[in-house]
Order: sequence, then structure tokens, then C-alpha cells
Amino acid sequence: MKRIQAYKFELMPDGQQQNHMRRFAGSCRFVFNRALALQKERYEQREKKLGYAGLCKLLTERRNSQETAWLADAPVHPLQQSLKNLERAYANFDNQQPHLILPRRTRIVIFQCQNTVQAPSRHGLYHCGSDSTQGHGPPLP
Repeated sequence: MKRIQAYKFELMPDGQQQNHMRRFAGSCRFVFNRALALQKERYEQREKKLGYAGLCKLLTERRNSQETAWLADAPVHPLQQSLKNLERAYANFDNQQPHLILPRRTRIVIFQCQNTVQAPSRHGLYHCGSDSTQGHGPPLP
């Protein structure tokens, strides 16, 4: 019999390590948001969206440029992973199956036959008579 064991760890970074982690997370968020803005811009111009390889090429150019040189301080793998996450989000959006988003509503159908109204209920058809003295309203035309 195989024994499966798990360990639970808690990270307790010091101030400098926290600063680095926040910078790395911010860099990933920056790359994701810039790539998303680029894809939206290309969509509005009716151009084909860039794939993962094209985005990685642009990421390398950004890391080597002077205005975003701070991206070179972050490890490249988390930045590339954020581009993969964006690509997966687009793929999931494109491959949606048509389905109802809203919850299913009760269908209300009113049948009219010989001056009476019948409406569906949980226990079958609900019959409303046409006699106004019973409090069900006037007869239907």
C-alpha cells in the first residue's frame, strides 16, 4: 500500500524578500495587462491576434529596451507564464459552448379555451373559471 503524505509550509520572507516578490508580481501583472491591451488594439484594427510566440518575442524586446529595463530584473519564466495565462484565457473564451448563463426560469403559458383560462402549476393545470362571482375575473373575449 502506498502512503501519500503532504507537507504544509509557510513563507516568512523578510523585508527585502517581500519587496522582490512584490516587484516580480507587479512585473507579471504589467506584462499581462500590456499584452491584453495590445491584443485589444489589434482586434480594433481588425488584425490577427498575436500568438504566444509572437508575444514572447515582444517581451524580449521590452526587456531589452531602455524604458522598461526594470523588467530585466524579474525572472523571465513568470513573465512568460503570464503570457501563457493570457493565451489560455483567449482560448477558453473562443471555445465557449453555447449555454444559458441565467438560471432556468419557470415557463408561464396561458391556455384559452371556451371562456376559461388554464395556467400550468406544480400540480397540473390551474383552472380559472369564467364566472365573475367566484372572484376569478370577467370572461375572456
